Amino acid sequence: MGGILDILHLGSNGIGAARRGMHVTGENITNVNTPGYHRREVLMEPAPPIQRNMLGAGVRAAHVQRVVDRSLDGRVRDANSQQNFDAANSSILSRTDAYFQDFENVGVLPSLDQLLNSFDMLATAPHQTSYRQEVLHSATELVNQLNLKGFELRTTQESLNGEISSEVGKINDLLVSLSDVNNKIETQGGVPNNLFDRQSQLLDELSGHVGIKVFEQANGTVEVHTSSGFALLIGDTAKQLNVVPDLNGHFQVMGTDGGGTHNLSTQISGGSLGGVLQARNVDIQDAIDRLDTFTVDFATTVNGIHSAGYGLDGVTGRNFFDFTAGAGAAEGINVSADILGNPGAVAAASSNVLLPGDNTNALQLSDLRNTALVGTETAVENLRNVLSDFGARVYESAQKAVGSASAHTSIAEVQQSISGVSMDEEMVNLLSFQQQFSAAAQVVRAVDEILSEVIALKR
Repeated sequence: MGGILDILHLGSNGIGAARRGMHVTGENITNVNTPGYHRREVLMEPAPPIQRNMLGAGVRAAHVQRVVDRSLDGRVRDANSQQNFDAANSSILSRTDAYFQDFENVGVLPSLDQLLNSFDMLATAPHQTSYRQEVLHSATELVNQLNLKGFELRTTQESLNGEISSEVGKINDLLVSLSDVNNKIETQGGVPNNLFDRQSQLLDELSGHVGIKVFEQANGTVEVHTSSGFALLIGDTAKQLNVVPDLNGHFQVMGTDGGGTHNLSTQISGGSLGGVLQARNVDIQDAIDRLDTFTVDFATTVNGIHSAGYGLDGVTGRNFFDFTAGAGAAEGINVSADILGNPGAVAAASSNVLLPGDNTNALQLSDLRNTALVGTETAVENLRNVLSDFGARVYESAQKAVGSASAHTSIAEVQQSISGVSMDEEMVNLLSFQQQFSAAAQVVRAVDEILSEVIALKR
């Protein structure tokens, strides 16, 4: 009877393996739309032979594994990080550009042109009070536009504190969740595929907020570092980031490890947090610096010419603008209190001997339209470049956002073709396992009939 029972055992193994295959296939089918789910497959292998006769014992389901390409998963995370970086950066820059750029005849560049025109008019009739009033009016308008641009850029930087704080909060929450998954994987043992799926999903989400490097451990847990190398997660210990305002009130991202507390703001690359920091610390800051530099250069040049001239009252040495060199120059510049409200104080003459008809100093002010302010650039060219260069940066950022989104989509589709569930494939697998089940059941049925006949013979 041993031989017949061996065949029965063989058929039973076949039924068990087919049942396991059908179960896994059904799991794949029902999770076809589950985010983060990786397709499972059953690895079949020959069952250990029966020792007494070394005949095969059929098949057994060795184990169930996730279908995953870890290298590809890393590339998807990198692409996701870049996509979110570019999207966040582009969104902020486009919002900033909406009020930084001039529109039609309103803005800082038209105001500069208007002031230079008023100097031209003053040179034609320096004794005319109306022309002097126009100079003061145009100067006030330019100052107002510079103040407005500087204010809007600064307040935009400050408004990003909320986005930075929100991003850091999301990163901290994801790190806590990852540490919990690490702990469960380590304590549960075996091959916890559902936990591995959750781990992958959390890593994908984290990469959308900050660029990361992932180091897989032998026990299935992961270590996570920023792209610059700061450890965010080791085992089940998550390092919580925090935000601290600097002297300008800008939130800085801080991280603490055994070596102390570190400012990570300039080290974070990738992810939406990186995109926000790039916009604040580099793109918008560059626009602020260049606008401040223009303000100082132009105001210094005008003051140099104006203070050497004479007003209608014969007084010299008056500045045209009041300003403080350095950060905040554009936001803080004003028409000098020495001339504001006093048209006669505008220094159109280069000598008090030929007053009121001397226009030589007004001609020098008028010539600022053609005189190089910085290098070979005139004041108008320099200011136009400040505006146009930021516009070019906005355009380039938008193009990068489109390109990185397309790149992420492409690599994600490749990943999905490997790890995702294909209903067509699963239906084929289901049919195959069903046929395997039926065939194995037929073996058992045949053995059952043989046993029945043997028993009948003994009776």
